[in-house]
Amino acid sequence: DEYVGQFVNSLPHGVGMMPQLNGGEPRLMVADTRNDRLVTFTAGEKLCREIECPEIMVRPRTLTLTDEDLYITSFTQNNIIRIRYDDILTRNAERAPNCADVVSTEGDLWSPEGVCIHRGRLYCCSSKHNEVVSYTLQEETPLPVKHRFGADRLRDPTGIAAHDNELYVADRGHDRLAVFSSSVGTFHREIRGFRQPVGIAFHHGRMYVSEQRR
Repeated sequence: DEYVGQFVNSLPHGVGMMPQLNGGEPRLMVADTRNDRLVTFTAGEKLCREIECPEIMVRPRTLTLTDEDLYITSFTQNNIIRIRYDDILTRNAERAPNCADVVSTEGDLWSPEGVCIHRGRLYCCSSKHNEVVSYTLQEETPLPVKHRFGADRLRDPTGIAAHDNELYVADRGHDRLAVFSSSVGTFHREIRGFRQPVGIAFHHGRMYVSEQRR
């Protein structure tokens, strides 16, 4: 019910909450796609910091967060980027070019959209491949691909969220949600009644879905 921040000549897209770091207040993280940057706000709507990594973070799209790391999809670079919270907190001008690293292998993704983390795995919608790519989270990069799934079921997948042991994928091209097992990517069922769904989130037992055409 509140308007947070103002973006000039920008295109805000992905959004997520950072954990409380070093006793500070929680911060809202927004991917500003058009300006090739991330922007953080405090809970009090105060602009906190702009984070730019222009050499590798081009057109940041969606993001997901752990207790230590931030993972961002780059829509035009077709990759996933990881930023450490420590780098965000201690970053200065000299360190700006090294504040992020690419964790996916070239060719893994094509127009990556939704991304989420569940039980030690990173899931990303490769929208133009019509599939979901599952990575094993680890310190070393690139992250190894665990498996791919959905190519025979999906058309333009854009959003993804985990609930219990299942993955819910916004299957925009089929106007539905497609539900898969999180372990091996087996198709379970579909949920109809949507018009170009693009985003999914779970909170306190409820599912929230954003649509482009309604």
